[in-house]
Amino acid sequence: MRHRLAVLRHVEEVTGNLAMACRYFGSTRPTYRNWLHRYEAEGVDGPHDRSKRPRTGPSQR
Repeated sequence: MRHRLAVLRHVEEVTGNLAMACRYFGSTRPTYRNWLHRYEAEGVDGPHDRSKRPRTGPSQR
């Protein structure tokens, strides 16, 4: 999670260049945007990993 916050901070405070920061940190622009939207909505705890498990399945109905 510190890596994700470092990427967000680097774009905001250091370079202001999204493409360069993503290339430097080895992430993609769509991933950065997801982290940014979750950071803006939930704060510091927003960019953490989330479960990939579906909420419901075909047999749960």
